[in-house]
Amino acid sequence: MKRFLLAFTILPLGVITSYASTLATAPIAANALKLVDLVKPHVREAQAIRFMLTVTPMQMPAGLADCTVKEAMPAMRSYFAAQFIENMTKIEIDQAIAFFNSTAGQEIVALRLEHEQSLLDTAIGKAQIVDEQLHYPAPLQLQLVSFGATPAGKYFVGDELLAREAIRVKVSDMRSDAMAKCLAGHN
Repeated sequence: MKRFLLAFTILPLGVITSYASTLATAPIAANALKLVDLVKPHVREAQAIRFMLTVTPMQMPAGLADCTVKEAMPAMRSYFAAQFIENMTKIEIDQAIAFFNSTAGQEIVALRLEHEQSLLDTAIGKAQIVDEQLHYPAPLQLQLVSFGATPAGKYFVGDELLAREAIRVKVSDMRSDAMAKCLAGHN
């Protein structure tokens, strides 16, 4: 009888602990997805897919870039959120959200995307890319340097987190898998 009562007492405690753990991670997951949407690595990857297919010397089926982007983006968004959760504390995620929600943070992301689009446009026009580096206006550069000095900033200034080899390889594999699915649909 004691074993039965002990099991009866421990089981609900385990269920409650598991449920509480799930509830505690739900806001972190939502914040990680919010951070993905603010920083837009999935949008940058969409640009990378389009760039890659534009400069390839092989003839690609019409619509392959759009199909690949559509196929890859949900998985990439989730993957980037998982990387933020795995590598950053809740406080760091919150700091990053605060910065990228700011006017300066939004301007920095917009300038990055604009710069990468200009690189894509230059490649499409088959012109030579003169300067691959993005140069921020001085006031934004100062704010970016200040953010880089925070615990969260170390993950974003220079894209240290998302530039890690294992992450780049996984993202490349995700692009390839999405493209393979799209190519299989064209046959």
